[in-house]
Amino acid sequence: MLAKVAMFEMLRARGVRHVFGNPGTTELNFMEMFADYPDIQYVLALQDAIPVGMAYGYAQATGQPAFVNLHITPGVANGLGNIFNAYRAKVPLVVTAGQVDTRMILQEPSLWSDLARLASPFTKWSYEARAPEDVPPALARAFKTAAAAPAGPVFLGLPMDCLDGEVPGPAPWFELETETHPAPAVIERIATALAEARDPVLVVGGGAATARARTALVRIAEAIGARVYGERLPTRSAFPTDHPQYLGMAGLALPELQAELGAADVVVLAGARKFAGLLYTPPVNLAARPTGISVSSSTNITTTLTSGSCWPSRIAPKIHSGSVFWAPAVKVVTITSSNESAKASRAPESSAVDSIGTVIVLNVNQPWAPRSADASYSEPETRRSRAITLL
Repeated sequence: MLAKVAMFEMLRARGVRHVFGNPGTTELNFMEMFADYPDIQYVLALQDAIPVGMAYGYAQATGQPAFVNLHITPGVANGLGNIFNAYRAKVPLVVTAGQVDTRMILQEPSLWSDLARLASPFTKWSYEARAPEDVPPALARAFKTAAAAPAGPVFLGLPMDCLDGEVPGPAPWFELETETHPAPAVIERIATALAEARDPVLVVGGGAATARARTALVRIAEAIGARVYGERLPTRSAFPTDHPQYLGMAGLALPELQAELGAADVVVLAGARKFAGLLYTPPVNLAARPTGISVSSSTNITTTLTSGSCWPSRIAPKIHSGSVFWAPAVKVVTITSSNESAKASRAPESSAVDSIGTVIVLNVNQPWAPRSADASYSEPETRRSRAITLL
């Protein structure tokens, strides 16, 4: 079996139905395979940045790695802008490109370059096949690496002679477990920090831009009355911009950030990058030394911020009157707010929210209002500085 046949058999078995690309001479033996695989559609663009952009959107819509094929060095160079966007936004792409016959590389022919090195700064993994036998296992590794949290683009170079060489057959696909679960002790530490917070802040970013992660973040923000900011120059939307607790993008300069976060005693970075700005400004210190919690991927955000038996007991005292609290379905909790006591009863089964939990609605008459940015509160006697990071 030829390596290119094994490759298309693997794509068909995985359910890949679209290849986004802009071909050239070095992709001819790749392109000829579409005649034998009509169930895999080639989506043609006329400049190489465009198919990467189309794949970027397709991967977000499907939640699966999208497949791209570009034209050797000019194609990869033209596509790097959108590959960089996918890298920053943690969007899974498998970007491939044709390459000259390996027997010609010493001559440095026209359009040749070290493609793997060219793509490596903005990909999770970058590799070029050196023999036909490399192609099937490299393809399997590319899809696995792109999808593994935190997701992102990968690159695979495909020399013409490698695609036309003989291989034993397709390589098996990896079974990837994407539902990661932090240790219970870590969840307990985060729950304790949020339960004790007087002025919590969420900073949300592209790593949290999935439907389940957005839902989790809204629940937590409402439950603890947190102010919510988007990361600087966000690559994707991770929180409803019309939500009353959303205060816009975090400041570009450190003094702005100091004004926004200075009073916070707990800051949660949910799929957001750290606080490096565009232009240099001298370092600043926050008035208080807040607890820092960094949750790096959307799956960790979902499982950390909306699961665990510790949440009802830890977070319940912090809930504002009239809010909605998500507790495990087996729990019946009594929640006391700062203004009044309220009993919460289990909601009917029809109000269950996918696999995260059952909706528990507080039986109170006072409407809920989010904590304002300038809300006053009593300063705690001591502030502890801790750093909690989920890798």
